[in-house]
Amino acid sequence: MPQNKRRYYIVIPSILFLALAGLVSFLIIYQHSDKIDRVRKSSMEEILLNSYRYDSPSETDWIYYDDGNVKRIKQNGQDKQTFISFASAFIVRIDDWIYYLDYVHNPEFPDKNRASTSLNLPVLYRIKEDGTQSTQLCNVPSHYVDERGVIYSDGWIYFKPADSYGRGLYRVKTDGSQFHKLTDEYVSRFEISDGKIYLLTGGINRINLDGSNFESVTDDIAHSLIVNDGFVYYIADKHVLCRIKSDGAAEKELLTDFYIKDFLIGENYIYCLLIDDLTVPIYDARTYLYRMNFDGTNLQKLSQKKAGNSFWYDDLYLYFRLVEREERYDGDIVVPAVSNIYKIKWA
Repeated sequence: MPQNKRRYYIVIPSILFLALAGLVSFLIIYQHSDKIDRVRKSSMEEILLNSYRYDSPSETDWIYYDDGNVKRIKQNGQDKQTFISFASAFIVRIDDWIYYLDYVHNPEFPDKNRASTSLNLPVLYRIKEDGTQSTQLCNVPSHYVDERGVIYSDGWIYFKPADSYGRGLYRVKTDGSQFHKLTDEYVSRFEISDGKIYLLTGGINRINLDGSNFESVTDDIAHSLIVNDGFVYYIADKHVLCRIKSDGAAEKELLTDFYIKDFLIGENYIYCLLIDDLTVPIYDARTYLYRMNFDGTNLQKLSQKKAGNSFWYDDLYLYFRLVEREERYDGDIVVPAVSNIYKIKWA
């Protein structure tokens, strides 16, 4: 929602000039307003949002993503291609190198075919964008890597097993060297900030980049984790949004009269999916899209439509689902809900 809109008062004898001035004023205000746009069906954006993982465009304008194997599509939505044809998972793009998990060509399982790849431990490979220099880097000690939880930082790739497929957090150099385990903890989410790795392990802990100096930030049971500008934001066990300084000081509840489903932090605001009517049972309650300042003030509702339970995002937009028509009964027949994906430019 626009804040501090300027009002334009212009006194001109001519009605025509007055109308034109009003139109100009409206356009200026509208240009600075928060505009929610629907994502078109079968567009490049929808294809990516329905994939497991994707990355920002490369210098050659390709966006790489994971859809059962590694695919790519031009930023304008044209020329969709399968980049790796066999069972594989896109991990990350670093410069003109594409990193992926190969579920077929593990030398420890030479007789396995594609139909039985779920039995294989994957191998981390990298390959140039032009398809050359395919290089085996290291074995991965888990059947599935959490593809949404891969972070590249200062020459290292950090990753963890997917939930229910193992414990720990790992890192490896981009050339495949110095692969090692950083912690044996069960890590559901992690972030890297200011030379520390923040771990969601039930509570929130942090370690040095080499895995040393394990220390607690908070013992609160947490369900989400974002580190921003010296603060750790998380959803507490009672579904209240909290923040605490990265050293564990000055803990504060930001939202106490709402039930929070999910949140993301943009350049200037926290975006939240909230239940704002706590008199209704949670399973019947409606979720709405809000935003607020980093300290919890200036809470604003961005849409009157019922929202989904999670976000997506890229460098430019925040994506979310809005319900156009809710589920209803027509006699004994259930008419399913209709929803679409929308986006709003990060603010």
